[in-house]
Amino acid sequence: MRTTSTLGALALLAICPALLSLGCDTIKAKLGKGGDAGTAVAVAESEAGTVAGAVAELDAGPTAAAPVADDPPPKNAASVARFGSENALGDAEATIKRPARVTSAIPSGADVAAIPAGTIVKQVAEKGGFYRVTFADPKEPTTRLTGWVDKLAFIDPASVAPGATTAATAPKGKKPIKCAAGLVLAGSDDKATPVCSKKCSDDKECNGGECEVSFLFDPDKLTMLPAASSRTMVCIGAKPAPIASSKVDAGAAPVLTYNVGEAVMVEWKNSWYPAKVIAVGSGGKYRIHYDGYGSEWDEFVSPARMKKK
Repeated sequence: MRTTSTLGALALLAICPALLSLGCDTIKAKLGKGGDAGTAVAVAESEAGTVAGAVAELDAGPTAAAPVADDPPPKNAASVARFGSENALGDAEATIKRPARVTSAIPSGADVAAIPAGTIVKQVAEKGGFYRVTFADPKEPTTRLTGWVDKLAFIDPASVAPGATTAATAPKGKKPIKCAAGLVLAGSDDKATPVCSKKCSDDKECNGGECEVSFLFDPDKLTMLPAASSRTMVCIGAKPAPIASSKVDAGAAPVLTYNVGEAVMVEWKNSWYPAKVIAVGSGGKYRIHYDGYGSEWDEFVSPARMKKK
């Protein structure tokens, strides 16, 4: 004759397949070791409570993450220059690749801070090859500063610019470069071949070109002058001034427009390079990425330096 305990145990084993999620193996183990039905029921209740708790957590959905605090506003924001023709960059994070001088205006201004290579900044806007950034104050990391840095700060010293003269391609026996009156010897960085360029303060002075940050070179050694004193603004991609004529002007050629993602050719130091349009900026400019080069060489260019591929 079966006892109540035996009947209870058999009943539990009979429904065990329905209790797999409630620790059926544990219940079998208890019974196999001589445990009675009461023990098995207790185990089942314990397992059921554990699973029920897990189910309740799943039903409740994921726990909401704690809100991430926004960066505090830069404490020197009121003293840093802003321009209506800036190209907004949406606080894109970037890494400073070489020691940089941050100033309150462009091409020069009051010193804001000196930041070392490896500093993480947020790029707020771009104008003429300068970037307005925000970053943690080196002296008070819990506060933030803002200011302008030139594009050279984001270029790895080991990288090579499009069309740059390197040790392998440099001509033997460099000859001094003498610029005509009103021009200065400047290049885009310490790896590029410098050219005689017109100084400027705005694109309007560049006859279809762009007024961009550049760096002065020693005309005899053809090396970039110390960064602290070499930064200036020059016309890049300027077209020769038109010759006066008595003929009736038939009208300027239409300005071509481009779409994001479109493959184009971009003029850089009198040579053309394949590139792709990655964004539309202000003032009719486009942000482009040179094929085969790192993102540190991305820049905003005017249609005067672009043509269909």
